[in-house]
Amino acid sequence: MAYDSARGEVLLFGTNVDGGPPVTSETWAWRAGNWTKLAVAKSPPARTWAGMAYDETRRRVVLFGGQAATEQVSGQGLPALADTWTWDGQSWSELRPSTHPPAAVGPVLAYDAKLGQVVAVVDSTTSDSTDTWVWNGSTWTRLQLAVTPPAPRINEALAYDVARASLVLFGHTYCSAPYQCTPDADTWTFDGSAWTRHKAPPGAIPAREMAAMAYDPSSQTVVLTGGRNDFTFLADTWAWDGTVWRRQQADNGPSPRAGGRMVYDTADHQAILYGGEWNTQSSGLTYFDVWAWANGAWSQLQPTTIPAPAEDRPAILRVASHGPGLLPSCPASPPCMSVDGQPELGLNAAYVVFNLTPPQGQKAQCVSYLGRNQPNEAWQLVGVSCGPRGGLMPRVGAQARISVSGCANVRSFPLHGPVVDCLRDGTTVTLDDGPAVVVLDPSSNLWWHISGKGWVAHALLLPSAAP
Repeated sequence: MAYDSARGEVLLFGTNVDGGPPVTSETWAWRAGNWTKLAVAKSPPARTWAGMAYDETRRRVVLFGGQAATEQVSGQGLPALADTWTWDGQSWSELRPSTHPPAAVGPVLAYDAKLGQVVAVVDSTTSDSTDTWVWNGSTWTRLQLAVTPPAPRINEALAYDVARASLVLFGHTYCSAPYQCTPDADTWTFDGSAWTRHKAPPGAIPAREMAAMAYDPSSQTVVLTGGRNDFTFLADTWAWDGTVWRRQQADNGPSPRAGGRMVYDTADHQAILYGGEWNTQSSGLTYFDVWAWANGAWSQLQPTTIPAPAEDRPAILRVASHGPGLLPSCPASPPCMSVDGQPELGLNAAYVVFNLTPPQGQKAQCVSYLGRNQPNEAWQLVGVSCGPRGGLMPRVGAQARISVSGCANVRSFPLHGPVVDCLRDGTTVTLDDGPAVVVLDPSSNLWWHISGKGWVAHALLLPSAAP
């Protein structure tokens, strides 16, 4: 992901995570609070973990490397890539420089205003060092540096610190041997000619990998959020002032996640965070939400849940319209039901709101909930809730009510997340994301995100007859 300042939009290519939906070669633009899928005649091959940055000098987005979506040699896994592409606002062009960095999964790129070039930080294939490469618009050049960050390293974050005219590198995993990897909390800065290590003092920012990072001109700091240390996922926010990282007291921010992407949107004067993932050894969840960081606070711009794309609606409606207590679909003779708005697609889950004509006693509206255990599996009906129009039936942007003996556990992320709150029976809550089904969870339970708190199980939310 990169911010294209010439066209005033955030550009997203391919897929940021390894799990979830199929890997794509789609190009999307975020502008004025909305995603638009761009019609592109030619695209880079589908991949995950490509490096992207906007080249201010040449007014092009540069894409390098990543991991291919398909095997090139049977039985040898998904290969790392070493191709270079540029985006001019309308189309992608593959460039074939005579020299380039080695193939890499997860290279990190950033534009260095002091050098006037895009910088790529990539593991060396010939030594235990991290190579620094620069792109001048036609070829890559490896810089000969006396000191470099240690290698092999993966899953780091890179951003250009405008106030101090230096690159900031943080949040990687150092691997001394296969399956012997440890995140560290050291920060490295590059002034255009040399790397400098800033060793983390005791009690400072926790070690992590797969964090999201971007420069915030309003505070003149580099802002970092999220990441993971093994299977501990983080949701904290920190700011680098050129000397130390300082914890930001930011409430009601994104759920714990790793692998999100963040860039600064100069048109809207805010940093944009997109997506990420959470997983255990047996299950996982992929986020597609959008958050903004501005004036020292987070705000959600778009939940993961969106109106279902046209190609998904028939399958969702076919299952959703046959739940218990539902009526035939209008224009059948009344009593019948019609869809209110569009089917809503969440994380391996969906819901459809139906209006009943005429109302059946106290029931004027029903919500049908669906789930599936894998992105490509068939939809299964989870349940139906009915009540007055606008009643407390779980759906995004609406209120719902806790129904439990004792209190309901609220978790930092669904199913396996630590408990962050416990809400009493009868508590009214506002839902701002969901529903979600954790991948590979055999129970296929639905989960909803409570605004400002965390995730709660669908079974603990009770429809009410009160409006």
